[in-house]
Amino acid sequence: MQLLHLPAELLLEIATYLSLKSLAALCLVNRQLYYTFIKPLYRQDYSCSALLWAANGANEKTIELSLRYGADINTTDENGCTPLSLAAKQGHQSVVELLLARNELEVFSQDKGSRTALSWASRSGHGMVVDLLLSKDPEDLIYHIDDTLLEAVWFRQAAIVERLLATELVDISHCGAGAASLCSAAEDGEERIVELLLAAGVSPNVYHGRKKSALLLAAEGRHSGTMKLLLEAGAYVNSKDFEDRTPLMQVAEQGYKEGVELLLGAGGVNLNARDVDEQTALSLAVLGGHGETAELLSVAGRTNVYYTACHA
Repeated sequence: MQLLHLPAELLLEIATYLSLKSLAALCLVNRQLYYTFIKPLYRQDYSCSALLWAANGANEKTIELSLRYGADINTTDENGCTPLSLAAKQGHQSVVELLLARNELEVFSQDKGSRTALSWASRSGHGMVVDLLLSKDPEDLIYHIDDTLLEAVWFRQAAIVERLLATELVDISHCGAGAASLCSAAEDGEERIVELLLAAGVSPNVYHGRKKSALLLAAEGRHSGTMKLLLEAGAYVNSKDFEDRTPLMQVAEQGYKEGVELLLGAGGVNLNARDVDEQTALSLAVLGGHGETAELLSVAGRTNVYYTACHA
C-alpha cells in the first residue's frame, strides 16, 4: 500500500518514530503530507530550532506555526540568544512586534554575554526596534538601560543614545553610566554624543576609571571639537590625571597647536603646573621638539595673568 493511501491516524503514529529531518522531508513531498506531518514536526522540535531560525531570518509564518504548536518563545541558541534577541540584532521590526505581542515573552532575557535584545538593537543602530523595546516593561528597563547606553556609545550610535536618554532613566551621577559614557565619547571624539550627554545633565568634570577627566581624554585624543564642547559646558581646564598631567600638558607634549590655543583661550589655565616628573607643558613641548608649540606657550607665560600672579 502506498504511503498516501494510509489512514491519517496511522500516518501520525508513524510520525512518532521519525526524526525531525525525516518529518521535514516528508512535508516537502506534497500538500497532503505537509498538512499531515507539519504539526508533529513542530511538536518534536524540542530545541525550537525552527523558531530561532525563523526569528533570525524574519520568517513570520514559521514563527507563528512554531508558537502555535508549542515552541518556547524564550528558547535560546548556543549563545544564549532568544528569538527576540536574534530579531532585534537583525533589525526585523515586524518580527519584534510579533514576539512582543505574546504575554509569556521575557523581554529583557540576557544571553551568555549579558546582552539583551535592547542591547543588540542599540549597538546595531536599529532605532525603530529600540523604540518598540523601550515601550515595554519600564520597571525592568531601569535595570538594563545603563549598560545599553554604554554599548550605544561604544558603537557610536548617537541616534540611539538620544532615544535612551529621552527615557530619563539613565544614571547621570558622577559614578553612573552617564559619566562613563561621556568619558568614552570624549576619548573617541564623538561630538554629537558628548552634546547629548551634556544636555542631559552629565557633568563635564566627570572622571574615567583610569582617573582621567573627559577633557583630559579629549586632549589626549587630539579632539579639539570635543574639548571645546566640554570647556563651554564648564570643564575644569586644569584637571589632573594620576600622573598630575593636565590637558595642556597632554596637547603640548604632542605638539597639538590647535589644542594648546584652545586651552589658552579658555582662561585660567595654569602654565606652571608640574607632573610627577616635574615637567611643565612648556618643557614637554621642548623635549618633544615642538618648536611652534613651545613658542606659543613661552609667549603665553609672559602675558598670562594666572601665570604672572603665581610668580609675583
